Amino acid sequence: MAGATTNVLRPAANAAGKQGVELTPRAVARVRSAMAKEGISPTEGGLRLGILGGGCSGLSYSIRFDTHPRERDRVFTYDGDVRVFIDPKS
Repeated sequence: MAGATTNVLRPAANAAGKQGVELTPRAVARVRSAMAKEGISPTEGGLRLGILGGGCSGLSYSIRFDTHPRERDRVFTYDGDVRVFIDPKS
């Protein structure tokens, strides 16, 4: 498809200049829909993104749903109800 983009997660800088994650509107809608199918409450749960070390090919990515953020997680909120949790190391 000409002109189509497949990037739905991009690094982004917030107002304070810190790095974060940007979700496109389409990605937000897909995450919201998938959370509903999995029975994850948008007020408590969210999408967890992480990086795992080890293995013969180096780092691997972890993408899953979680029922709540952990104590040290960075929490990013999109459209008021879709949250993304990222641990400090990732």
